[in-house]
Amino acid sequence: MNWTKAERSWFQFLILISLFTIILLLQQSCNHGVQSPGKFEIYTEAIDPHPDSTANWEAVLPGLNASVGSIDLRYLKSFIPELTINKDWQGTAWRGEKISAQLVLWSKDPVAQIECNFSDFVSEDGKSLSSDVARARFVRYVLTDEFAEGCSNRTPEAYPVFLYPDALDNVSSFDIEGETARPVWITIQVPAEAVPGVYTSSMQLTAQGQESQHFRFQLEVLPQLLPPSSEWNFHLDLWQHPWSIARIYQVEPWSPEHWEIIRPYAKMLADAGQKVITTSVIEKPWGTQTEYGFESMIQWTKKADGSWVFDYTIFDNYVQFMIDMGVNRQISCYSLIPWTNELVYYNETAAQNDTVFIEPGSSAFVELWTPFLKAFRIHLEEKGWHKITNFAMDERDGESMQKMLNMMDELAPDFGIALADSRNAFDILPYLKERDS
Repeated sequence: MNWTKAERSWFQFLILISLFTIILLLQQSCNHGVQSPGKFEIYTEAIDPHPDSTANWEAVLPGLNASVGSIDLRYLKSFIPELTINKDWQGTAWRGEKISAQLVLWSKDPVAQIECNFSDFVSEDGKSLSSDVARARFVRYVLTDEFAEGCSNRTPEAYPVFLYPDALDNVSSFDIEGETARPVWITIQVPAEAVPGVYTSSMQLTAQGQESQHFRFQLEVLPQLLPPSSEWNFHLDLWQHPWSIARIYQVEPWSPEHWEIIRPYAKMLADAGQKVITTSVIEKPWGTQTEYGFESMIQWTKKADGSWVFDYTIFDNYVQFMIDMGVNRQISCYSLIPWTNELVYYNETAAQNDTVFIEPGSSAFVELWTPFLKAFRIHLEEKGWHKITNFAMDERDGESMQKMLNMMDELAPDFGIALADSRNAFDILPYLKERDS
């Protein structure tokens, strides 16, 4: 794909937001009690394909080295951090705001059972914030390559792979290998009801066979109040993939266990200001581009007499669940123009699923979508969701978009349209503005 500089910058911003979401979805707090051996699970990280061969680990002081680092830097696993030891952190936040800090650990020898525990944050006049407002999570390294030309086929020869810090683990205790660094990401959630002032906490860093280290965290709470995320106007649209969650946790999709596992993810999305519910109204709207494809939340059935029946059970349950969790501004339905231009439905006569190719603008395209759009509109009005529902497209060309919009003008002119664009389909935006007016 040929991208303009502006498009590339925008897509890079979306990637950063996605990585931020991964951080949000993985975060859990460190234990705050006395250190104990405790059971914890560790997954094996990939071997660094480009380690620092010049690093002189023998010159590193023995034992666990630790310092406050910068939240704007990524500290690589096999590189010795270029840091002057600093055990004091200072930050400023509004009431209701979450702020971050980064601690960096490194050692030339293996270190086991590393834990971090905060004391309460206390002001000079005796006011306090619970130690629970602070969370410390060990940063895990993952393989990645450069962004380069954006989403495209990759070859190792063209795009070298590196080991980068990204995911936050949910374990309370961690072992590090010798001759490696390990960041620790710290977040402080300031309560909305906090009294303005300067608060101080001591974070104790402990490890097996090591002397305890203490870090001073000084937090200034300002009088300004950040409203709850439900009142934010920022339009956050991070796509959800509930089937992937079921796959990772090895539970039956839409089983009681699945819903309970989704719950904390949905809450963290809502807390981040998420506005949009991602739904799929057909099978695999992205084809296999997502590797593990999206199924449809709506079952299409063509009856023996040629009529259509649509089962909205999963769609209704998921939308209502997300609304109850606080994500309630928009429902995005993928997609009127799937990546493969294929639509799957259950053929009652043949007792099997049939797949048909539907080119946007063709008579078959209009014929297949007409009964669904009419029935879906009635269903959404009955549920009270019609005004917040958009049909969403992803990276479709302008010609296909225009043909789809011509059909929508005839069949369902009051449905909203959403688009994630990378193919200059935004050229039809004047038409969309005129359509909306």
